[in-house]
Amino acid sequence: MKIEMMEFLSDKITDINLLKKLILTLDKMSSNNLKRFLDELKRSDYNEYICKMMIDLNEGKEITKEQKNIIEKLKNYDYNENVYNIAINNDVLKSKTIEEKIKLIEELKKCNYSYTAYDIAVDEDVLETRTTEEQIRLMEELEKCDYNSATYRIAMYSDVLETRTTDEQIKLMEELENCDPFEDVLDIALDNNILRKRTNEEQIRLMEEYKKCDYDKKAYIIVRDTYVLNERTTDEQIRLIEAIKKYDYNLCAFKIATDENVLSTRTLEEQIKLMEELKNCDYNKNVLDTAIDRDVLRKKSLEKQIKLMKKIYLEELEKQKTTIHSKNMRKISNVTEFKMYLNELKQELGKDTDVKSDTVVLKFTPDKKKKRKEN
Repeated sequence: MKIEMMEFLSDKITDINLLKKLILTLDKMSSNNLKRFLDELKRSDYNEYICKMMIDLNEGKEITKEQKNIIEKLKNYDYNENVYNIAINNDVLKSKTIEEKIKLIEELKKCNYSYTAYDIAVDEDVLETRTTEEQIRLMEELEKCDYNSATYRIAMYSDVLETRTTDEQIKLMEELENCDPFEDVLDIALDNNILRKRTNEEQIRLMEEYKKCDYDKKAYIIVRDTYVLNERTTDEQIRLIEAIKKYDYNLCAFKIATDENVLSTRTLEEQIKLMEELKNCDYNKNVLDTAIDRDVLRKKSLEKQIKLMKKIYLEELEKQKTTIHSKNMRKISNVTEFKMYLNELKQELGKDTDVKSDTVVLKFTPDKKKKRKEN
């Protein structure tokens, strides 16, 4: 190439790497192709994006009509970088016709050349699973959601693309817009287990139920719990969430709701009966252990299990009523209380009983009201 031409190009193109690549490309061209190439560059006022695209697309070959069409479109769209990237994107080139590419570029302009809309246009998973019309619908929905990063993730997430239709995907995006805060709801929307084990309508019902619970973390865990998803239908799952809400999201009741052994050996109705009985037993820890004990669940019927829970609770109450003599003595603060205590001992054990420090006796609670009357 003549020095004069190289000097001329250096006045037009400021990127030295692009300039060097252009000169090397032009050196390989025939005189006819060289003239066409330079004419095209001149028409675009030596725009760097046009220059890059022509080099990448041609590598020294003659420019095709299709490529000229894309170049014209690029001029119409202010030489926007994202439009340029769609025009040369390998995955787009392989999967879209020129008309489809232009539709994507036109939609990108409507989206103010948003980077998130651009990502939908060129994403490999989106290109493989969605038609051009469906891609455009996703871009339009993203625009409605103000390019929210969470709805963007639903639009792009491979598991969602694989398991949901475009209509279902858009419904998920719309539901997410109705939730605030949306972080946990987004996790429900993208959860692989839920996507594969629940229909889109069921998934949205779970998102709505979680919202009704004021985004309580225990409800969130039940929505996503693998064992619950495996062992319960969506209706049953929602009833479990409602039961937890009824019991004020009590941790012990929650443990019954999500316990693997309970879920695999008891029906939903039986599971809720266990939660009710646990509440009747003041959520006693030992009673909870019996409710979720693997051997008890496998070897005993529900009725026998509940009887056992009641028995353990009564035993716990009896233990709470008794103590040893020395502990009662520590509670006594004056002679009046001591005499009251001696009266109770005589009624309980008999006046001739020899009481030691470790003798088991009923717990003594000083009657403050009685003492005030005596004073």
